[in-house]
Amino acid sequence: MDVNEENMTGNYSGKSLSELERLVEASKTGNDMLEMAKIEANKLELRPVNFEFKKMAQNVVDIVRFAANEKDQKLSVNIDDNIPSILIGDEIRIVQILVNLLSNAIKFTPEGGRIELNVELLAEIAGSCGLRFSVKDSGIGISDEEKERLFDSFEQAETDTPRNFSGTGLGLSISKKIVEMMDGKIRVKSELGQGAEFSFALVFEIGSERDTKAGLSDVNKYSRSVFPGHNILLVDDSKTNRHVVTGLLKDTKINIDCAVNGVEALKIFTDNPDKYDMILMDIRMPEMDGHEATRHIRKMDIPQAKKIPIVAMTANVLREDVEQCFDSGMNDHIGKPVDPDKLLGLLRKHISTDP
Repeated sequence: MDVNEENMTGNYSGKSLSELERLVEASKTGNDMLEMAKIEANKLELRPVNFEFKKMAQNVVDIVRFAANEKDQKLSVNIDDNIPSILIGDEIRIVQILVNLLSNAIKFTPEGGRIELNVELLAEIAGSCGLRFSVKDSGIGISDEEKERLFDSFEQAETDTPRNFSGTGLGLSISKKIVEMMDGKIRVKSELGQGAEFSFALVFEIGSERDTKAGLSDVNKYSRSVFPGHNILLVDDSKTNRHVVTGLLKDTKINIDCAVNGVEALKIFTDNPDKYDMILMDIRMPEMDGHEATRHIRKMDIPQAKKIPIVAMTANVLREDVEQCFDSGMNDHIGKPVDPDKLLGLLRKHISTDP
């Protein structure tokens, strides 16, 4: 089955949203370093679950689609029709690997280029199946010398790569180690100027639709919280994070306005302070961070500025970090990656839905 990005409609309900948020956050520098620390200390654990394979692929496309669109790239997804609908595996980590590979492909492919995600069924035997995943691009390619160190921590192909192609260099290393934890191996085929193909094969147990529905029932029930007529201000400098959190709350019927830093948040809030019922405030942002923005809001001579709930969103969850959020004037704290259950709980805690 050939599936183009236009046919892969977004699905942000239930458990898959938590996975989206986890994977996006795992691609950021700080969390990449935490991931590597866990791997090197043998503390990274795999958590197999029943998951819907096609929905997993759909989530991957949802995460990377806008980045490909911004570069006018053709993103296509080709999934073997014979792949069982329900598999057992660590879905979060599988999506993480694919997002890392696709993000690299998008980064190193010029505008108007082509990116492909292909998944084929290799074999199906005694309740298990083998799948081959590949990500191909029409990008700048990789030399033989660069391929030898491509998966090393903090290494990136072409040391003289332009700044707009720069990154932490950890995504491929993390992906390689996770694939190896799943008893697979990542391979790369590429030549300079001829694009690249990254591939790996994994074996999955075949799951049942009944077990999948049972595992998601509580989450789906929880996700039906709705807040029609209410508004929140989401402040985060990452376009990806804004995209994911907006998708996470899509079914709640709450209206979300976005700001990219503290300066913009102050202007939006000052222009219409009575509009907002809550502010979701990222901490680390350029121009003005979340702490400073919160202090400015609390000092405003506006009644709503004193009482509006401000919830910190940050990957820093140490006690001193949380205390700093409260000292800045924030009312609550949620760690990254954001858990949808906790986020919905905070909405219910701070936003009245009484008529």
